Amino acid sequence: GTVNWSGLFTAGDTAGTGTVTATAVGLTRTANITVTVDPVLTLTPTTVSLHAGITQQFTATATDENGEPAEVTWAVTGDIGTVDANGLFTAGESAGTGTVTASAVGLTETANITVTVDPVLTLTPTTVSLQAGLTQQFTATATDENGEPAAVAWAVTGNIGAVDENGFFTAGTSAGTGTV
Repeated sequence: GTVNWSGLFTAGDTAGTGTVTATAVGLTRTANITVTVDPVLTLTPTTVSLHAGITQQFTATATDENGEPAEVTWAVTGDIGTVDANGLFTAGESAGTGTVTASAVGLTETANITVTVDPVLTLTPTTVSLQAGLTQQFTATATDENGEPAAVAWAVTGNIGAVDENGFFTAGTSAGTGTV
């Protein structure tokens, strides 16, 4: 810090201790000074989107009122994964959103996380042999990268018959092979 001619002390930007000395008429007096700073906590990154099972390293830096490094604790909200004591987040196996929170010196910082999954499509049955003109109900279930139900589009390849929007297949009048 600095002291002006009238004795006004202005603290600097860093924490520390020191003295202010006044000298006059052969006498010296000192005052002890302690400068503190506001605690600080920073977190990076603050927004992440990652795939199930993938890891993301978060970095948090904290300093206390004396400008000294402070210990950071970590937490996860939402059923999206885990975070270790060093800020390494591992996404869970389900899609979802949540947060990773770093806490220190009475402060908290939060990162928003989105976990995605592989889209899934199941089809039953997978092999069918039908007489000409007969029918077969197919069932399909689909989920998108957010684990949400997705629409199924039906189609037939090969000149084997027709399938409707509900997966109901009617075999054609002639023999052949193809796919639904």
